[in-house]
Amino acid sequence: MAESFTIDQVSWHTEKQGALATLDQVAERFWAVVEFLQVNGLTVRQLASGIDEIDEGFSIGSDVLTDLGLQLMRQAYDPWLRALDKGMSPNKLRQFEREPAKLREEG
Repeated sequence: MAESFTIDQVSWHTEKQGALATLDQVAERFWAVVEFLQVNGLTVRQLASGIDEIDEGFSIGSDVLTDLGLQLMRQAYDPWLRALDKGMSPNKLRQFEREPAKLREEG
């Protein structure tokens, strides 16, 4: 079994020097992804039941994702973050919506 690792953590975006995003903005981003993962059965347990549970210490780790969920994060998360940096809304999850079907077909 592979060693678990943190994929992303809220504080990485809010505490770094020169961070432009507020905690509320980062929480919105995380909640969009977490909700998508949970609704699509890509987590092994519930990570959060609402955006109000996402704080500085909240993180997404490899150990809370199904194999398909981890594959999806590896393929879609960074492109999605880059699109956010260019002004895309966090609720536009095109990268995430396309990949699960492709991954299921390949798997």
